[in-house]
Amino acid sequence: MKLLKQFMKNISYILIGALALGIGFTSCKEEKKQDVIIVNTPKEASKPKGTIAKDSISESQSVQWGDAQYTVKVSRKADKTLPIVKNEETGDKYYDNSVTVRVLREDNSEAISKTFTKDNFREHIAKEQYADYSLLIVSFMEAEGNNLKFVVALGDPDDNSDNYINLQMLISKTGNIVLKPLVIDEITGDEADLDV
Repeated sequence: MKLLKQFMKNISYILIGALALGIGFTSCKEEKKQDVIIVNTPKEASKPKGTIAKDSISESQSVQWGDAQYTVKVSRKADKTLPIVKNEETGDKYYDNSVTVRVLREDNSEAISKTFTKDNFREHIAKEQYADYSLLIVSFMEAEGNNLKFVVALGDPDDNSDNYINLQMLISKTGNIVLKPLVIDEITGDEADLDV
């Protein structure tokens, strides 16, 4: 009997000890932390892009010019025969563009046909910007008196750039061309949104 009392006493101590340890472990238990490991991976060297060609654009518009109806057709294309234009900031290279303006009579005969490149507008581009600029667009605006009026945009070919100049180009019925700086507010009353 004495042995049984001693046995029960030992079991009680063991159970109390185990309970105390269990409580101690659960109350002191730390939450598992999720370790975030940041590893700097080397950036892949950007693959060199080929020379970028801007999309070809064509527009056609009928217009009453003097006493007759005409169709003005303007088309832009990347011209691989022209010098490459390089964006110094991004390193991107672009084909420059050529733009053809055709004016057709009602019988579809050609009244005027001229192809323009950036070189046609050289005197209006600062020397230090000439190599970086491209002929972006020539867009027909309206017939006014003896002239057809166009907007010409020359500038950085990068779509994110706002570095460009606008010119007004007048073409007479005899094919004479007059260029002058364009103040868009004077023509449209608002700043035009030119898609280049």
